[in-house]
Amino acid sequence: MQPTERFSNRVDNYVKYRPGYPDALVRKLESEGLAPGAQVVDVACGTGISTELFVRNGYSVIGIEPNAAMRAAALQQGFDVREGRGEATGLPEASADLVVCAQAFHWVDLPAARTEFLRIVKPGGLIAIVWNIRLRNASPFLVELERLLVESSTEYAARFSADKEETVNVAAVFAPTPVERWTAPNEQVLDWAGLKGRLLSASYVPVGDDAFVDRLRAIYDRHQMDGLVRIVYECRLYWLRAA
Repeated sequence: MQPTERFSNRVDNYVKYRPGYPDALVRKLESEGLAPGAQVVDVACGTGISTELFVRNGYSVIGIEPNAAMRAAALQQGFDVREGRGEATGLPEASADLVVCAQAFHWVDLPAARTEFLRIVKPGGLIAIVWNIRLRNASPFLVELERLLVESSTEYAARFSADKEETVNVAAVFAPTPVERWTAPNEQVLDWAGLKGRLLSASYVPVGDDAFVDRLRAIYDRHQMDGLVRIVYECRLYWLRAA
């Protein structure tokens, strides 16, 4: 399956249960020069989770998304979302004050996306690469959840084993331009429906696997408090200023 089609059968869960991003992310970018009313381009915007963050904070945002089902979900929320890819957005040169790619930079062709991001950002503009990284050892619940994923998904075990990061080396991609790193705490507090939907929104989780859901439910039952469990993330921002 092509990377752009991996989430087509997971859109509903993606919209409802994927984590958002903290407003502190926008404040950080503003402290580095993102001005009110600036033009933001949200590359690989998916269903519009990161788009909503910038729209909510008063920015004009154009979303770029190759997956038709995810693009349709973003359009239903009233966002300006256009067909395109990280490697070919279809936007004019020097048309963005900020190019952001949230939770998707590992899916693009990195050299081609680098060229495209630098083409569409204005001189002196910002490029921001963002991930929510689940802190897999932050609680006994998250330790058990990690074990379940490793044992249930060969893809997950290969891509996200304990000695691997969930991100790419952004500094190497954009070298020699300096890349800065910033982090902020983030979390989701979920009931059973939310936890199940959150896991089933991930491309590496098996669809229609009753045994997986049963094991997930057992983990939830062991760790829930008042019907809720907490997934803890580190929101990671890698940013650079275009020449």
